[in-house]
Parts: sequence; C-alpha cells; structure tokens
Amino acid sequence: MNTDGSFSYSYATGDGQQVQAQGYLKNPGVKDNEAEVIQGSYSYTAPDGTPITVTYIADELGFRAEGAHLPTPPPIPEAIQRALELIAQAQKQGTLDTGEYRPQHQQHQRPNSSHQQRQTHYPRPFSF
Repeated sequence: MNTDGSFSYSYATGDGQQVQAQGYLKNPGVKDNEAEVIQGSYSYTAPDGTPITVTYIADELGFRAEGAHLPTPPPIPEAIQRALELIAQAQKQGTLDTGEYRPQHQQHQRPNSSHQQRQTHYPRPFSF
C-alpha cells in the first residue's frame, strides 16, 4: 500500500490461476464524492478445460465484470431506446412530467347568484 492509500498486487498459483488488481481513492477529501476504485482481473481454467478470464471494476457504481463466458443482455428495442432518449432530453430541459401533483395557483370563480341555474325536466316514464 502506498502513502496515498493506493495499492497494486498480482500473483499466480501453481495450478495456473492468475490475479491482479489496483486500487485508489477517487476524489479524496471531497465529502459525499469519495469512492474507492478497484480494477483488476483473474483467470483460471474451468473443469472442462476452458480458460476463463474476468476483468472487473468496483467503484461507486458497484461491481461490474466482463468476460467472454459471461452472458450478455439482449439489445434494447429501438422504441424503448428512443423513449429513454426522450426522457433524458426532457429531464435536461426541465420539461419532464413526473406525474406528481402540482397544485396550480389559480383562483376559481364561484357561480354568481344572479345567473339562473339551468334545470332539466324529464317526463315521468309511466302515468297511472
């Protein structure tokens, strides 16, 4: 470990495993923005003989790993991608309607008593 808190290590085992990592403190001294960052990789041979290598980063966004053997999500459909872009654009412009209740400060007029109220008369369905 270095005096600034950063570190680096690597090793290999007799059975072919390899590990390496580096880490540091991101935004040191900046309240609410400090984050530990670790980047590294490890590799080994799977029981079926397949070589496995994983590279990763761990930071304020979480742990993210990549490797040829790891599944990948399907692509985002075009319509959903476009909707996400429109949402991001509206957020930037401050025009996104979040559905929250926002009372409008308008004065509502009460009906004037001098106006006649409309009355509707309906005939009785049956007369006896």
